[in-house]
Amino acid sequence: MAGNFTICVGTIGSGAWLSRDGGDEWHRVRAGLDGESRVYGMSVHPHEPRTIFAGANGGIFRSRDGGQSFEHVESISPH
Repeated sequence: MAGNFTICVGTIGSGAWLSRDGGDEWHRVRAGLDGESRVYGMSVHPHEPRTIFAGANGGIFRSRDGGQSFEHVESISPH
């Protein structure tokens, strides 16, 4: 299944994983998410394909670099 595309997946108990070669090699995302996180869902921003949101046991997290690192989002609602 090798290809020139990136896959980012969330797991229950093993955090998030990233493959930059279409699934041939996988690397655990260590920046911003605990390695034992329960990631319940992920979504790509509809207009910014390198922005990914992850819903995990620690709250909502955002990646702006295609899933290489995540940061906790305090609030996603407008002020």
